Order: sequence, then C-alpha cells, then structure tokens
Amino acid sequence: MRCGDLRPHSYWIHLTNPASGTRLDHATHSQPIDPLTASKDSQSTRKLTRNDWLSAALDALVSSGSEGVHVEPLAESLGVTKGSFYWHFEDLQDLLSSVIDYWEETMLGAVRSHEELTGSPQENLLEVMEDIAREDRGRYEAVMRTWAKCDQRAAGAVAQVDEARMEWTIGVFADMGFAPDQAEIRGRMMVLYEYGEAQYSLRAPVEQRLEWVKLRHEILTCGGP
Repeated sequence: MRCGDLRPHSYWIHLTNPASGTRLDHATHSQPIDPLTASKDSQSTRKLTRNDWLSAALDALVSSGSEGVHVEPLAESLGVTKGSFYWHFEDLQDLLSSVIDYWEETMLGAVRSHEELTGSPQENLLEVMEDIAREDRGRYEAVMRTWAKCDQRAAGAVAQVDEARMEWTIGVFADMGFAPDQAEIRGRMMVLYEYGEAQYSLRAPVEQRLEWVKLRHEILTCGGP
C-alpha cells in the first residue's frame, strides 16, 4: 500500500463501542465498532479482537501514513505480541484488505442509522450535521480518499460510501418538498462541504463548528415549500 504519504491534513467521519468485541469477518459483515470511542483501559482488560487491530491500523494510517501500517508497531501500540496479529490475519495484506472492508461497512452502517431518526426531515438533517461536527466523524476521510487513488479496492469502497451518503442527503431534501434539481444541488452542497472540511488544515473549535452548522442548515433549508 505504498502510494505516497497518506497522512491527511485534518480529520472528518465515524467508525459502536468495542466493548462487545464484535468480530467483523468478510463473510458475516457483522456490525463494526468505533475506534474513536475505544478505551485503552478496556483493551488491557480483555482479549484483543480483530476489530481492535483494524481500528489500530486506521489510526496508524492517520498518524503515520503507510509507513505506520506494520505488524510490530501495531502490536506495540496495542501492548501485545505479534502472535495476536496472526491469530486474526494471514499477513499484512490481509489486514489492509480488511481495513477497507471495515471502513466501508462502518460508513454504510452510519448512513443506515440515519433512516432510524424519528424527527422531521429538517430536524433529522440538523441532527446529522451536528453529530458530524461534534464527534469529528471524518477522522479517516482524507486518508481513505488518498488511498483510493492508488488502490482499486479502496476506490470501490469510497464510491459505495459516497453513493449511499449522497442518496440519503438528497433524499432528505426531497422529503422536505424540494424539487428534484433543488434537492440534488442542496444535497451535493452539504456532502461536498463535509468532504472539504475534512481535508482542511485549519480546524475551528467544536463550539464554532456547531454554530456554523446552524447557519449552514439555515442556508441549505431556506426557500423550502
């Protein structure tokens, strides 16, 4: 996976508490866990799972680029020996392929969770926008998009996630009563803003980001039926 330095300029999306230790296999596509909420203390008091290694690999991509994704540094960061790695993965390439599946499943799961929101379309949109801003949900966005430029599997995963996000966002504007062309341009404006924000080097404090969310929400929903 050598395609230049994969370190992003900043962070942006989310990947559910690992306390359950749910395993994400290629065949089962079980619910992934959220490395952003993973506790180092919880890792030290339970047996490491496949998902612990996957989340550590993603963090290594963010912090060190491709040079950080090697078995020994990952094992050291998790406080275990290399033997734990080979219990879950055949080799480094198996890990990297699994990271792509892990990220894709998690992102698609996040989009599916939006369907469970019970508010009005306007309220649901605001809730999603605030969640992205508050929880730094795009942490792995830039690194995955850089990876996708030189890896077909990563490119396919990014394309699937892009399509799902855009479909939901355009749909929520359509649910507000906007005409198809209006719903599409508003949806694209929201999604592409978030992608750009994820790669921007100057990050505002969360309080400021949340204030901007209210303004962007007002701009995006104004003029509705």
